[in-house]
Amino acid sequence: MFHRLAYPLAGLIALAAGPAAAQEIADCHTSDSHAVADLPNEDLGSRFLVSAAAKGCVGAADEAGLVVGDGEEPLWFAELRGNKLFLTRSTGPHGDLVVYDLTSDVRLLDVPADEFDIQDDSVVYWERTEPATAQNCAQIAEYKADGFGAVISVEKRLVFAGRGPAATGRTRCDATQ
Repeated sequence: MFHRLAYPLAGLIALAAGPAAAQEIADCHTSDSHAVADLPNEDLGSRFLVSAAAKGCVGAADEAGLVVGDGEEPLWFAELRGNKLFLTRSTGPHGDLVVYDLTSDVRLLDVPADEFDIQDDSVVYWERTEPATAQNCAQIAEYKADGFGAVISVEKRLVFAGRGPAATGRTRCDATQ
């Protein structure tokens, strides 16, 4: 499934509902191995209470074996695939891709990326790596004329059973706000 980071409306609704409502579980996501309860922060984003799939999200506050997020980070749920939890971190138009391995409680990835495609054995994403210049971005003048900045993004792939992210060899110039 292809994902593009978007400012989640659910975060605005939880914020407008007030602090009392923000402490209630907003959603429950399950895979064959894990249940992830989405507990909105008082401001933006959520914490994620992780338990075994068999336990589900009922009583997640008491049953969680793992908590992802500290209540301060604007983390947003993207997807749960098996034992991998895909989140985004953002308060605006550009954000980060954050991937956790829930079985080992390891953060596999935390990079500035807005587009990603989750596959069974990997995730492919476009990581913002360096500012664009006239030498490396043919569209920079057009982007600037429209009031935007520009950045060079590199397509990378993280194979879950591999050693870490690897560039695919594709790059592009993206507009930024």
